[in-house]
Amino acid sequence: MEHSELKNLIAAYCIGALDEEEKRQLEGHLKKGCPECDRVKAEMLDVATLLVATVEEKIPPVYLKNRILSQIQPDASPVRVVKESLQNVAVNALEKSRRLWIGVSAALAVASVALIFIFTRQISQLENQLGELRTQVQINEQVVNDLQLQLQEKERILNVVRSARVQLVQLRGLEAAPDAEANVFWSESEKKALFVARNLPTPASDKDYQLWIIRGGKPVDAGVFAINEEGVGLSTFDITDDQNVSAFAVTLEKKGGVPTPQGDMYLLGTI
Repeated sequence: MEHSELKNLIAAYCIGALDEEEKRQLEGHLKKGCPECDRVKAEMLDVATLLVATVEEKIPPVYLKNRILSQIQPDASPVRVVKESLQNVAVNALEKSRRLWIGVSAALAVASVALIFIFTRQISQLENQLGELRTQVQINEQVVNDLQLQLQEKERILNVVRSARVQLVQLRGLEAAPDAEANVFWSESEKKALFVARNLPTPASDKDYQLWIIRGGKPVDAGVFAINEEGVGLSTFDITDDQNVSAFAVTLEKKGGVPTPQGDMYLLGTI
């Protein structure tokens, strides 16, 4: 295979989606020592690790609540409808990706494919969990609601990455964290964006990282976000007014965030 073809296989490789021949060729290429492919592989493994970890295990209670069971209509399951719809969209998105995203950077194409694979698989797992809960003599209503909220959040992310018009904005680490970096996947049609950061230092217990949209030279709050032990963070946010958006930035603020930036800036990316 050509180098570009091998590089495009890395996202599927990180989630175990290659056949044996593709896996053999890609692993042979990686063993030869390709800095570009090693970098893409590291980024995809970080994204896969973070996204898989976002699904929190819930254990249903053992007591009975027949009232809830009697109200459940398996044939009309909203989770089943969401799962089937997202699977169809994922297949169509993969088929059309080469035509839709020509000219978009390699990082955007690889990361988008990986996200579609990962979230489609996680949605299937969550749907199975809901099915198992419905077979119990008791279902805790709060557990079901929590799982449905997780499905809605993942559908929100899929709406961004499968959009035909996705803009990639790269953020670089500043003096406070020179090794940090991040990407914003911005769908102008969906009015939403996905933010993924790497190599951020662990903040103090009374601090939070806060994301900002720079519009017309002024910062607009896009919410606080947490990071895992490897310094990786993920967040989704709305961009309802895309006029005069010129940059995205991350600062370290007091717990819960602030109305206007006050702390040190850690990441900055201009459009």
